Amino acid sequence: MGKANPLTARQFEDHVVYDPATGIMRWRSDRPQKRDEPIGAYRRWVSRFGGQEVGTFHVEGYRQFAMDGVIYRVHRVAVAIVAGKCSPEVEVDHLDGDRSNNRWENLRLVDRSLNSKNMAMSSRNKSGVVGVSYDKRRDRWQVYGCNKYLGAFKNIDDAIAARQRWLDGQDGYTSRHGQPSNGEIA
Repeated sequence: MGKANPLTARQFEDHVVYDPATGIMRWRSDRPQKRDEPIGAYRRWVSRFGGQEVGTFHVEGYRQFAMDGVIYRVHRVAVAIVAGKCSPEVEVDHLDGDRSNNRWENLRLVDRSLNSKNMAMSSRNKSGVVGVSYDKRRDRWQVYGCNKYLGAFKNIDDAIAARQRWLDGQDGYTSRHGQPSNGEIA
């Protein structure tokens, strides 16, 4: 699989309009007719889709749309439109965790490490605290921070306190990190 090219505003400017204040992206009703597109098909497309919000929701909660046989996620196209481009190496983080909220103020470009510091708690978490898990064999609560072993504790409250002490000394974590996901896929 080849390396993907960055998305650029130029790719989308004839097809969609993005409103940074609302996060809504709409199909242009004044898009140019494609070279090989019959006039009837063009008029039907414009009357049916022109001015409508683009796309549908992916199972993971992101809004996406297809254009010229390629599927794009709205938040990445929004970044390309506002910032001029969106490289495949960067991730677009939704600060509030709502994957359908594509308002510009809710999006930030980050690397994988920083994006993980804004993740909600996984629905598979059994302890109720990110980084704290129970080891049946040792009969202890184990604590980890960024793949670093922080210790084992007989009492879950001590384990939680150790994790919180470690977290307090770290940079980049948002207040949303490790909170219940409210049904989101974490």
